[in-house]
Amino acid sequence: MMKRLILVFVAVALSVPAYYSQGVKNQKGNKAEELAEAQLIWLNDLKVVEVESSKLEGPLARALAKAEIAAAAWDLDKTWSKELLRKAYELTFPEEEEQTKLRERPAGSRPVQFTSTERARYAVSRRVLQIASRDRVLAAELVELAKDRLGPYEGHMKYTSLAAQAFSDGDKESTRKFLLQAIDADPTQITAGLTINDIAARDRALADNLILQYIERLRTFPLSNTNQSLGRAFFILSSFVFPRSTPEGQVTPPGPAVMRAYVSFIIDSLNTLVDDPAYLQAAAPMLISTWPLVRQYAPDLTNVFLALEQRIPRSRDNALQKTDSVEEMNKAYKAREDQRIDKALDSDKPDEALITLAINRGDFAKARKMIDKLRDGDQKTQLIEFVNAREALNLAAKDDILAARTLAERLNNATSILQVYPAIINKCVDNKNQACVNESIVQAVRQLKHADTKLPARPAGQPTSSAANEREVDPVLLSLSRFAKAITPINEALAWDILDELVLSANRSKLDTSQGRTGFEGDTFKLLGQKNETRAYQAANSLKDRLERIVALANIYQGLSDAYSRSPSSRSPRRPPV
Repeated sequence: MMKRLILVFVAVALSVPAYYSQGVKNQKGNKAEELAEAQLIWLNDLKVVEVESSKLEGPLARALAKAEIAAAAWDLDKTWSKELLRKAYELTFPEEEEQTKLRERPAGSRPVQFTSTERARYAVSRRVLQIASRDRVLAAELVELAKDRLGPYEGHMKYTSLAAQAFSDGDKESTRKFLLQAIDADPTQITAGLTINDIAARDRALADNLILQYIERLRTFPLSNTNQSLGRAFFILSSFVFPRSTPEGQVTPPGPAVMRAYVSFIIDSLNTLVDDPAYLQAAAPMLISTWPLVRQYAPDLTNVFLALEQRIPRSRDNALQKTDSVEEMNKAYKAREDQRIDKALDSDKPDEALITLAINRGDFAKARKMIDKLRDGDQKTQLIEFVNAREALNLAAKDDILAARTLAERLNNATSILQVYPAIINKCVDNKNQACVNESIVQAVRQLKHADTKLPARPAGQPTSSAANEREVDPVLLSLSRFAKAITPINEALAWDILDELVLSANRSKLDTSQGRTGFEGDTFKLLGQKNETRAYQAANSLKDRLERIVALANIYQGLSDAYSRSPSSRSPRRPPV
């Protein structure tokens, strides 16, 4: 009997793994089937939303809607998604007459002065490319089409956009390839150079490689004073060798090979300007700033440099003298600026430019003393706001969160709140200080409700078309969307409250959505939709504007698709009423 019981026990024991394995297999199969069924539902719903998008006014609104739907459909039907992106990209092109004008502008022409419509066009096309960059071949295809239809300037801008996206994705080879294509399209535009500067802050070697190739291409391009291409080239090259400081610290200067290439290019270029004394005189400060680099990196070019210097007239205003090192030169520049600021401190009517210089240098106390001397009015109010915002950012970068928050509470403009509070909140998150995050966001939202939404005044001399207005930008909406995303991982309940406030603000907003502007960041709905799709649907469908509603819904679907693909769930997907 005992032997029989043992045999039965063994048989049962041996059968358990088989039954268990079959059960697990069935469970996995069921979840796979549920996921496939859910994906079909989402795809069909997205096609309904895409039909709804055809009712939108304005090609840019339709382009953005198609792009966001394509992002949601990417893992569901890649062929359809790519088709949507191609259609969306072509919708961002201007009328044929304008396309012809742009194609006829040669490389080296002055940069395009953007109007509100052109800024909208570039913003939507950038979003299309950001989504298309999931497939580098598709993205390059779209940019090549734009270059053929709209000329070299468009090619420069769009290839630079692809390069920035590739670098953000960690794809160095594509970054290098796209930036060189941008430079080949037009090496005189500064956008590619600014992107190289951004790369230099994180990858010095890659940036140096790109700078060397940039200089080589500039050597073969006919630079001119007439179209200002020479001045643009000098400006961007100077920014390479004298890199800016960032909140994280000073960017490391380039290596010796770049420094020598720069020195050689500057000397050769200035030598070609002997018949333009006025320009040579203006170029004198650049030549003087090159001297310490000659001493350190290209001593064999000393005689060539000195011969060129003798041919350049020196004005009385050019008091800066040659120094033997970059450090000494920087000290000389700082001393000259100190003198100008100190002179302004003694004046009864300090110049706004010098107040701004003091703020940009971090001399906040001196800036405040100068501001105090100004007559009450808009200028003084704006400068007080500016110094408070910049000093708050400076304090946050130094981890002095308490002092930064104290200054932030004085801000009255929505744009300033948008600039400052995210920096403070990010520091609170880095310090894992949940109370700090909660308190900062609650205070920011409170200030937004009463904030002045007027955008900062444009600099003197700039045309009216260059200034954004309330039909183009809504800093309140943008702030609320960023605050909601920041707080979601820490305090979901508060995030939902902020999303509700976002919907109310969107329904009051004066934004021109026909130009493809929603004001908020769509992935706010993606993030919160992964937490509670029903509530996200309700919020999305409370948006009165059709484009805003479509963008929100498309992002919810994208979030659900991402979440279910990572971890299939037995929950039946909800469907939003469109």
